Amino acid sequence: MRWLLGILLVALATACASRTDLGDPEALEVVRLSSEPPPEPPAPPCYELELEVRPVGSPPPRGPVDLWLPLPASVPGQRVDTLVWEVVPPATAVGIECPPDSDRLLHVRSASGFPQVLVRARIARLPADAALPAAARKFPRSSCRAWLDAARSAGVEARAASAVRLGPGGVETLRVPELRADDRWLPVDLERGAAGLPSGALRLARSGPRAERAGRPLPLTTRYRL
Repeated sequence: MRWLLGILLVALATACASRTDLGDPEALEVVRLSSEPPPEPPAPPCYELELEVRPVGSPPPRGPVDLWLPLPASVPGQRVDTLVWEVVPPATAVGIECPPDSDRLLHVRSASGFPQVLVRARIARLPADAALPAAARKFPRSSCRAWLDAARSAGVEARAASAVRLGPGGVETLRVPELRADDRWLPVDLERGAAGLPSGALRLARSGPRAERAGRPLPLTTRYRL
């Protein structure tokens, strides 16, 4: 019996020692400090975009001129981190207009001559946070127009927006289809047949800048820099 009692005491002491080691705060602290933090996700690619508008032809228009510039916005696939504009006197910024279901417009007015405005934006490209509906993945991808025609024939609310990207010959413009899903507009990448913007593209707006003099439209040329 004595030898059996001795074995039981040794086993009990060993179990208590094990529980003490596991509950030792210093031991737990060592384990915590020695664990490596999870790697941080890579930063999304960012682009610096500049937009400048000039009148077509010469001499430049005289008299009062109103100019409306669509402003880039955050949409699925991109995030506008900074947005600034410079208006050269005597032109003045009238304000920001927000037409229903459209892009924000910077309204600039000059009492004499064409207003000089430069818009700068820092835009981060993000992965799309949504998927295309199954029916939309079957629409033709040969062109933006073909995709829009198929979408509207199927009863899908769709539209097109302008985008820019840096190509082999410089900055190029393209049209990107968008569809209405979950109370927001989702861009469609025709190259991949998926939700999101085409590779390297930045969404600008549904329409381009416009200007008026005495109520008549003025022809414009837009210059983009990336």
